[in-house]
Amino acid sequence: MNEALPPDSPRTYPVGKRERLTLQVESLAYGGKGVAKVEGYTVFVEGALPGQKVEAVVTRRKKRYAEARLEKVLDPSPDQVEPRCADFGTCGGCALQHFRYEAQLASKREQVADCIHRIGGLTEVEVEPALPSPSVFEYRNKMEFTFSPSRWLLPEEIANETDTPDRFGLGLHVRHRFDRVVNVERCHLMGEEASILLRRAREVTRQSGLPPYSTRTHEGFWRFLVVREGVRTGERMVHIITHAAPPDSEERSAVDRLGEALLAIGVPITSLLHGVTTGRASVAVAETVRVLAGAPVIRDEFLGLTFEIGANTFFQTNPAGAEALFREALDRGGFTSRDTVWDLYCGVGALTLPLAQRVKRVVGMELVPQAVAAAKRNARLNRIHNVEFHSGDIRRLLASSGAARAARPDAVVLDPPREGLHADVTAALLSLAPARILYVSCNPATLARDAALLVEGGYRPGSVLPADLFPHTTHVESVMTFTRGDGGSRAVPPSPRPGGSRSR
Repeated sequence: MNEALPPDSPRTYPVGKRERLTLQVESLAYGGKGVAKVEGYTVFVEGALPGQKVEAVVTRRKKRYAEARLEKVLDPSPDQVEPRCADFGTCGGCALQHFRYEAQLASKREQVADCIHRIGGLTEVEVEPALPSPSVFEYRNKMEFTFSPSRWLLPEEIANETDTPDRFGLGLHVRHRFDRVVNVERCHLMGEEASILLRRAREVTRQSGLPPYSTRTHEGFWRFLVVREGVRTGERMVHIITHAAPPDSEERSAVDRLGEALLAIGVPITSLLHGVTTGRASVAVAETVRVLAGAPVIRDEFLGLTFEIGANTFFQTNPAGAEALFREALDRGGFTSRDTVWDLYCGVGALTLPLAQRVKRVVGMELVPQAVAAAKRNARLNRIHNVEFHSGDIRRLLASSGAARAARPDAVVLDPPREGLHADVTAALLSLAPARILYVSCNPATLARDAALLVEGGYRPGSVLPADLFPHTTHVESVMTFTRGDGGSRAVPPSPRPGGSRSR
């Protein structure tokens, strides 16, 4: 039935708000919501899988689509599988663990194709089958566990009215909740050692008597437990992040006791750190770091090179998957030993340094000064000398008359944040008119938008290769190449559009 509309409303809808519907889910949209149709009208159902017949209630209605809450699965999907994790459905770490992996890959390819063809209007561009992750479980080299004073209660705890449950939490966020965590016992996205450290840290910090930090009141002490691993070196970092802990304080002593407890359980730890943050943002980045035991950094190998990883260093989370993706990217870029290449949004040099082994010179640009400092250290560590790095906002670096202007690029590598390219960056690229552009994307929607602008500016698009670096999640990476359609002559930049420039 349809919800009644006001007399002056010119529009009718095939569904009504709060209406209970029986839907056949056809596909997955980018972001992981199931897609169903009612008289050609799109209904998005979060948590629903292609092939399922579901009962859902409409929660939101727009001109072109509605959103609905999944109430019941009436018929399962043929691609539905039993999730490995006991906390699946509550924990926000995975959204698709109950979906057969081959079907996940097919859906992610469809999502990229939909964005490229519909948003970008590039209907002739081929979207290839998605590159799978070498490992489907235990593929992450880093997990961030969050403390909370109000953990998610289990149904049996809520039903037991005689006991007041302990609300101390250290785990992963509940889906769509910034203020609740699930006390996971075993996360299957990382090796078992991370879960052993998690369980021991939860036990010791609960016994400390110091409260977890609250994102609502901004009071409390314990904030994050971060576990990082060098997949190829076997080195491991444990980073305890808290609120302020002055010397000789009870808080400092509690951190030291936690460190001793973690060192005693038998899981090898190369670097044990205590970081302090006083900011309100719920991000596991420390303002100051002290070494409790071992080294201040760990090392790992990536594409045959060695990288130092510090407490706040960004590094590829699925290194085996990222290696496969970057090899494809480097092969597709058409790089030669005569090329000068600019690598925009270069981070710590994970793609810059392997690229430097193939070309004459690379200029890396990155917003975050700490990442640039790490990139320079990694270049020295690997004895790579044909690179230089510049720190600053990418659009301002491109507009400046600094060192990057010394030699115009034959090719440009792009690996922007989810927001994609700022209009000024796109305009600068079209003005520079490099012969080739290699675009590595973590958001197919902004890739499609930017690709359309590059094509409008005179570039020929290549095919798109989706890549799955995060199995069981809704994320998908892509690689796309562009070549000048006129031999490299300059093009008129498109009109500016709003957007931001931010380092990944």
